[in-house]
Amino acid sequence: MASSLIMLDMVYPARLSQEQILTEARSLLEGHGLEGLTMRALARRLAVSAPSLYFHVESREDLTRLLVAEGLMRFGAVQRSAGADGDARDRARRLASAYIAFAEAEPQLFTLIFGPCSEAVQVDDLPGEEASAPLLQVAMDLVGPERALFFAEGLWSLVHGYTVLRLAAQFRMNPDHEAGFWYSLDVLLEGAQVAVRVPAR
Repeated sequence: MASSLIMLDMVYPARLSQEQILTEARSLLEGHGLEGLTMRALARRLAVSAPSLYFHVESREDLTRLLVAEGLMRFGAVQRSAGADGDARDRARRLASAYIAFAEAEPQLFTLIFGPCSEAVQVDDLPGEEASAPLLQVAMDLVGPERALFFAEGLWSLVHGYTVLRLAAQFRMNPDHEAGFWYSLDVLLEGAQVAVRVPAR
């Protein structure tokens, strides 16, 4: 009798959607880290049996790949919105602010997206290209097409490095590290105005 009641409380696997699965997977990831993101734990969250999840997700690696792909699409949407209009320097600042805010809202997903992944969880190039397009456009507007990639990499390194250190609470010497970051970003953006006048090597 007890087992019958349990079965009645469980969600029928066919009624699960990928959106439901990914929503619960993100919640599990943020609450327990990548190590806690197991198919068994996810099944418990969804009130289904663990084997039934495999009707929707091939493996834990497949689940991780889907999370990365979906995370990149959401990150890209945030970046496109932040870089939609205004002059290039204003857009660069908004892109940086949106980058940091995304990481702070979902630090485990952010780490998963930008951390090292095995070949089994590599995603298609398109989501990553779409996510990086606003930054590349800002760089192109600031320094021109010939050196846009160089400048974009430098700008991303500053923002990403600061974000990772911020998440890890590593700014122990400078209590006003946020002001330090914006100062450094302004210096880099100001330097871009000089760089466009220097011939390419």
